[in-house]
Amino acid sequence: MIYNCIIIRYGELTLKGKNKNDFIDCLYQNVKKCLNDFSTIIKIEKQYDRCYIHYEDENIVDDILKRLENISGISSFSLATKIDKEIEKIKEISLLQVNNNDKNYHTFKVVASRNDKTFPIISDQINREVASTILKNTDFKVDVHNPDIIVHIERLSDGRRKVTSICEVVGFEKDMIQLKEIFSFRQTGLTKNGEVMGEFILHDYVPKVYEHIKAHGIDTLKDIFG
Repeated sequence: MIYNCIIIRYGELTLKGKNKNDFIDCLYQNVKKCLNDFSTIIKIEKQYDRCYIHYEDENIVDDILKRLENISGISSFSLATKIDKEIEKIKEISLLQVNNNDKNYHTFKVVASRNDKTFPIISDQINREVASTILKNTDFKVDVHNPDIIVHIERLSDGRRKVTSICEVVGFEKDMIQLKEIFSFRQTGLTKNGEVMGEFILHDYVPKVYEHIKAHGIDTLKDIFG
């Protein structure tokens, strides 16, 4: 069994304002109620911007997915694999997932998000290592613009989504996007509730797009890049 959980995404929680927690709790309860007859064989884990349905019997998955389609408030859901944070395991599972399709797919791209800064490998390196494994062991080709398959890899420490890096695309090399980092998020600790605290660090790079922004009469960023 390649997949062992379903990710349910809540959507644009910023639009819920002060009612955000009530919205999450209500949606969580609706999911539990909808899947109540599976309560002894699944585990529903609620987090900040999503929840996970963990299962061991893959025969119930299609039924669960059909039920989720009828729950309002869900932005999207997808099958996923929760594994230990080991790069070799990540590459192994990613390769299995790419090969596990019955459609005429030929292209892919890898999108990694390493919000857990204790993980020793940065997102770009994860992208490269996973993509390299797939290229060496399949006939798939990289297509960063219109891929048939997107391999999403996330590593979170507190279940929350954060903007962790702001980059500028500066070109391509061997079908891989080349980026220059402008800002990066540095974790400084955790709150009593286990939420990540931190700050944004400005790197020594003035993005090329800044000149384009100024040419359009917008110069509100001069205190940062001026």
